[in-house]
Amino acid sequence: MTEFRVFGPPGTGKTTWLSDQIKKAASIYGPEQVLAASFTKAAAMELVGRGLPNKSNVGTLHAICYRALGEERIKVAETMIKDWNGTHPAYALSDQGATVDELSYERPSETEGDNLFSRMQVLRAQIINKELWPLEVLAFYQRWTDWKENLSLIDFTDMIEMAYHDLDYAPGQPSVGFFDEVQDFTLLQLSLVRKWASHMDYIVLAGDDDQCIYQWLGATPDAFLSPPVASEYKRVLPQSYRIPRRVWQLSNAWVEGLTA
Repeated sequence: MTEFRVFGPPGTGKTTWLSDQIKKAASIYGPEQVLAASFTKAAAMELVGRGLPNKSNVGTLHAICYRALGEERIKVAETMIKDWNGTHPAYALSDQGATVDELSYERPSETEGDNLFSRMQVLRAQIINKELWPLEVLAFYQRWTDWKENLSLIDFTDMIEMAYHDLDYAPGQPSVGFFDEVQDFTLLQLSLVRKWASHMDYIVLAGDDDQCIYQWLGATPDAFLSPPVASEYKRVLPQSYRIPRRVWQLSNAWVEGLTA
């Protein structure tokens, strides 16, 4: 398996470039052998356009896992918040109405339950050993887990964890995979992607490591950049078609001065 990385800052035509590569891959391998995922369903569908008739291989990573695990028999915990709040009022959660196709907005922090839930999900997304978790988060996790088990529910993070542990192949056993906005993927998500990739000819990870905005979900550009790959497997899209050159130069100089 070969992992290619494409770095495309805003306005450099990353979506267009990826769409062209997906069409080429579909013409070589066949549309059924191409997997395409992005951070939202709309973004993933924009990548493939009309090029892939099998839309079960297109969408968010959560949606792809949800379908692969058997969506007809899965009840999602985040859709049952009213029941949780009724049985655990001390840990009440705000109902954000998230779906497997749209997870890209920040969870409210209106209650103690919201804060504990968010911290728990970040620790899971970063694959932090539970022995290192704060005790209050661990206590919340146990209550949340017991509640899910009692009602036969899974949450959004379970979808990725279960796919990682139970599914050696991506749905349909595709030959190639394209993943966009990867700077906002978590370590857990990229661990799943790379496990599936081990059975593919190649994958393309595309993103902008200077534009990670979903750290509150546990995302980190380090997961995108590690492990290192040889320079011949990297491509940078340097030309911005959206902003003036002077603005780009000033922005780039500012970014280069940032430290971790």
